[in-house]
Amino acid sequence: MPLQTKRNTKTRRISRAEKSELTRRALIEAAAKVVGEHGYSNASIARITMAANVAQGTIYNYFDSRDDLFNQLLPEVGRMMVQFIARFVIGKHNLMEKERARIHGYLAFLHDNPGFYRVLQEAETFAPNAHRAHMENMVSGYCRALKHDFAEDGLVPLPEAELEAVVYILLGARSYLAMRFFDHGPRSAETDLEAMVETYAGLVERGLLDISRRQAG
Repeated sequence: MPLQTKRNTKTRRISRAEKSELTRRALIEAAAKVVGEHGYSNASIARITMAANVAQGTIYNYFDSRDDLFNQLLPEVGRMMVQFIARFVIGKHNLMEKERARIHGYLAFLHDNPGFYRVLQEAETFAPNAHRAHMENMVSGYCRALKHDFAEDGLVPLPEAELEAVVYILLGARSYLAMRFFDHGPRSAETDLEAMVETYAGLVERGLLDISRRQAG
């Protein structure tokens, strides 16, 4: 049996750049947690750095101020959410399978990160630039995904204005579903959640197919 060399067993030391990025991500995640629990107005630098387990001055190595952190917070967490949801879509083969996976992924993300809903809702008042950037990211990304799904399924593509309207409708529906399960008291039974997801999926399927047929006609 060949000998195992030290090079094979030794843990690779992370670079300074990697360590810096890990610290920055820790600050973003800590800020999301603190804002989710206390709101933007009560999310102090002290609370955020304590949650990230770093010294208070560390935050200024990555952000100019608390407002700068808040302006980057929602778009960053939004990208993390999109990456999380993308894992649910892997292996799905048509538009409706992917839509079911996306809504499941979104609700699963909120289940694991319940503070995100407050980060999103309060950002419109306390970090409007971040809210605007987040919505632009979500809408443009979702439009690209649906264009790809329509093409893969052989459906007639929607004009840009109609596609954007559909995306806003879907995002709004998800937001209110999230409110139902994560903002209004105890979460309902899983069977209720599944029934609601299927209702959502049915509306999406009939609506999108009807729009596509109308475009074809």
